[in-house]
Amino acid sequence: MLNKIKKYPYISLLPICLGVFIAADDQTVIVTIIPEIMNDMNIAPNELNKVSWSITGYLIGYISAIPVIGRISDIYGKRRIFMLCIITFLIGSILVALSPTIELLILSRIFQAIGAGALIPIGISITSDYFPQNKIAVPIGIIGGTAEAGGVIGPLWGGIISNYINWKWVFWINIPLGLIVLLTCILFINPKKSSGEKFNLISGFILIISLVSITLGLNKLNPIDIYTYIYFTIFIITTLILIIQINSKNFNNIKSQFKTYNFISVNLSHLLIGSSLMIGMITVPLMANTVLGLNPLDGGLYLMRMTIAIPVSAILGGIIYQKTNYKITVIIGLIISSIGFLLMSNWTLEISDPSLTIHLFVTGFGLGMLISPIYSKGLESIQETYKTTAASILTVSRLIGMTLTMSWISAWGTSRFKELTNDIHILPIFSQTNLNSNNLTSDIQLQITESGLKLFNEFFLIASILCVIGIIPLILIKNKN
Repeated sequence: MLNKIKKYPYISLLPICLGVFIAADDQTVIVTIIPEIMNDMNIAPNELNKVSWSITGYLIGYISAIPVIGRISDIYGKRRIFMLCIITFLIGSILVALSPTIELLILSRIFQAIGAGALIPIGISITSDYFPQNKIAVPIGIIGGTAEAGGVIGPLWGGIISNYINWKWVFWINIPLGLIVLLTCILFINPKKSSGEKFNLISGFILIISLVSITLGLNKLNPIDIYTYIYFTIFIITTLILIIQINSKNFNNIKSQFKTYNFISVNLSHLLIGSSLMIGMITVPLMANTVLGLNPLDGGLYLMRMTIAIPVSAILGGIIYQKTNYKITVIIGLIISSIGFLLMSNWTLEISDPSLTIHLFVTGFGLGMLISPIYSKGLESIQETYKTTAASILTVSRLIGMTLTMSWISAWGTSRFKELTNDIHILPIFSQTNLNSNNLTSDIQLQITESGLKLFNEFFLIASILCVIGIIPLILIKNKN
């Protein structure tokens, strides 16, 4: 069977895509089952911040694990570590389903995310074992598209399972799917011997602390308190230690791989792309639920019109990249997404189909086109023994961009809305309840709604500008490092 894979390399994508899909699904599935969890664990509505840690905790585990496990994969074998990640993810799923309290559920979600986080970079790195560099873009697009599809389907899947069975089955169902992934890994992915290198435990531990502290710090920006300063202080100290270590003689090989203009530029662009994507993912449903006065389901369906285009264009982006080159594909994708956000920045309260769907689809289509060329170019000049590490760094750069944006939207959005509503002479709490309250006069309601609309339009305009800025480092990228 393993000998046939070289002849039909796309077979190797089966376990990768299935594993990536269920991991991405679990990243977003929690959104629609939160009410069921709160009811099951007797959590009051005013304790929603406790449940929100099931999302934040997953993000922490996800980000902190990716680069460390990526490096371990390069050293000890990609198939072996990919399967170990799946097993970790399955154990985490069982622990989540069995959790009697929200505290244990959060810890289980962190453990689950440690297994899920590195699946995408390891999977992308595995493709380099079966596809030559000039044909790797399409399989990377397939993997990226599968991950995005999992994220899109997650909330819908969670809603269906919790409605007809029980929220715990969202996690129990991962077990048979995970076992299929493990079986297909054995059948369709060739094992690799260990490289013989040693993993630097101290550096790995410091890196984890650094990533966890920056994630926690960004989540504590609104409001800022003593813990915010503690987290950022830890991040600065650990980052300085890592910089000192990287500049030592023991890390000369790593520096030669990653301290190149091309690799740094691609990561910078990926960070900006992650920021733009997160603006859309947060702002679209929030706008629908507030100023447009729609219910959460409608908000989710609005967002789906954008995200459903991403998996489709991810594959197309890979095809275009193989037919042309990196600059053309990425610039086209960024221009399309920038135009989409620009169109959204001109939305009014009367926005409706077909304009609504076209604008959202165009935006998602442009963002999806960027997945394959970003990873393909980032891995282009990296040695085989550092492929997964490079893919991990690329993944983290996008996640950091998304995390920065979540914090920025919360902090700047709140202050900006207060500024826009200063002349209304009421306490400007930005929520659907206040926007539609019968206690407010229709004139005040209209002023608040228009202020909210202006804020969302500004968010979309900023996302459009970020896409344009993302083009700048790409223009100067050389064809070869």
